[in-house]
Amino acid sequence: MRGRALLISLLCLISAPAWADASEDFAKAVGAARAGNHQDAIEWYTKTIDSGEFGGEQLAVIYDNRGIAYDNLGQYETAIEDHDQATRLAPNFIQPYINRGAAYGYLSEYERAIENYGQAIRIDPNFALAYTNRGAAYDNLGQYDRAIEDHSQAIRLAPNFIQPYINRGNAYGYLNQYDHAIEDYDQAIRLDPNFVMAYINRGGAYNKLGRSETAIEDYDQSIRLNPHSALAYTPRGSVYASLGQYDRAIENYDQAIRLNPEDTEAYINRGDVYWDLAQYERSIEDYDQAIRLDPNFAVAYTNRGSAYSFLGRYERALEDFDQAIRLNPEDAEAYNNRSSVYGSLEQYERAVEDYDQAIQLDPNFAMAYKHRCYLMALYLEKYPGGSSDCKKGLLLNPDYAQAVHDLGDLYASMGDAEKAIEEYRRALDLNPDFQDAKDALERLGAL
Repeated sequence: MRGRALLISLLCLISAPAWADASEDFAKAVGAARAGNHQDAIEWYTKTIDSGEFGGEQLAVIYDNRGIAYDNLGQYETAIEDHDQATRLAPNFIQPYINRGAAYGYLSEYERAIENYGQAIRIDPNFALAYTNRGAAYDNLGQYDRAIEDHSQAIRLAPNFIQPYINRGNAYGYLNQYDHAIEDYDQAIRLDPNFVMAYINRGGAYNKLGRSETAIEDYDQSIRLNPHSALAYTPRGSVYASLGQYDRAIENYDQAIRLNPEDTEAYINRGDVYWDLAQYERSIEDYDQAIRLDPNFAVAYTNRGSAYSFLGRYERALEDFDQAIRLNPEDAEAYNNRSSVYGSLEQYERAVEDYDQAIQLDPNFAMAYKHRCYLMALYLEKYPGGSSDCKKGLLLNPDYAQAVHDLGDLYASMGDAEKAIEEYRRALDLNPDFQDAKDALERLGAL
């Protein structure tokens, strides 16, 4: 249930400088845009366009810059209309292709983004930004090898350009090549020791390698550089949670939410910590908020369903698991968790069907094998199938004491006390404090 640290790809929007003979309205538009007053910039760009003072490529720049202002306001469709007009006015002007590609990227229309970056590259094959932005679009399509090719080309063209190192590092991360990712983030930091995102992403890579303390150091540094950004608090909280330092984890999620009340990841992860602490009502409150912020966030429904399940509110749990599966039919965990609820409701056949689906989606899902083993052996009396599942679960996770214990239960239910005792003792070897295994051995007179 733990949330992942985010890897963020950057998309640059480029803006042409004002001309020496620009109109006063144009100068005001550029000034407003640079100050982050995008609505004011749009108004001044519109006045400049309506004045009729400019034409050709100069007018294309004005349309394109107004499109950038719309981009910054999240009005991407309107932005694209302005970038379209810029390309009509100046078909060989590279800027609007880059910016239109970025707008399509924000709309998750990555194929169209790639088309625009490709056109920019045809106009100027040495334009590094076009390659790394196209690489970011390939990242979003899961085409990581092609992404790495583009980011590498951008680096060859502009070795001191930070963005492609960050983006290539992200692509390596998606391929689980974390050492390569760290090398790229290192280079980004060498180029700019104050680049916050490089520390955050490197921290994520270190965490994936199990180097928790080093990850925390990177998150600490990013926070020192920008204490008012929420981006590092959420992943740092996740590292603390993985270390069992729940109070510190909650402190970090609290701070992330104070800085960004719309940080759905922080709500999900804080809810997970409350779930780990068996504070299910509080976890549900956080999952509720995550769903209010993003009604299509499937993980929030899966996690909330698990909390409802532990509270014995099975109908609510089923509603949430059903919704999670509607939103993401490939979510093996949602099927696994819904199976557990069906088992609690003694609807064993339906439970097995969901475990079947979970295993089909994730053939290495040890917990699903373990649960299906338990149901088939103890409730459906399908011993051969149950035994096979228990052994498969153990093969995938040989150190899981509960699964070993359950295999003992299976043998006990089959009347094979000798093998049952062997498995219960093995469970105790893995976890000397495992009371259920001790009780089972005592019942069999073997303790």
